[in-house]
Amino acid sequence: MLTTTARITRIDGGRNGRHYQVEGFPEPFPSVTTVLGIINKPALVPWARNMALESVRETLYEHLAASDGTIDDPEWVENVIEQARRRLDQLRDQAADFGTAAHILIEQIIQTCCDYADTLLQRNETGDRERAMSLLDESLAISSELGMRPARHAAIDGAGAVQA
Repeated sequence: MLTTTARITRIDGGRNGRHYQVEGFPEPFPSVTTVLGIINKPALVPWARNMALESVRETLYEHLAASDGTIDDPEWVENVIEQARRRLDQLRDQAADFGTAAHILIEQIIQTCCDYADTLLQRNETGDRERAMSLLDESLAISSELGMRPARHAAIDGAGAVQA
């Protein structure tokens, strides 16, 4: 019996965020980060405050170490505050870039598990069915634990086809 797991196509740049089109489903699924983007994230406020304050602290210590210990220039103070704002934006962007790279890598791992399971099922030698099921179970575990719904559906579809 020949079975294949559903193909998942990533859709970037939409006005409503990233989505995934899963073969066999008429509507695309929103990504986890798209969904979470509309949810209040109270932990980010303290994080942002702490990052900005850390930037100010570092700049003040550097200034105090290199000067006579006085701060009497209002323009310098404004520059320190602006630098803290920019630093926060840099850290946020770095975190977002890291998250995007992590999502892409995880999606590739899940898709590779599903593709390899398909290959094993097509080959259909001794132990291939069990190995394919193991790969699909692994992709299901990863996608479920991380809340990656489209990838989870693809893994469930593949596992259902193997068990049938």
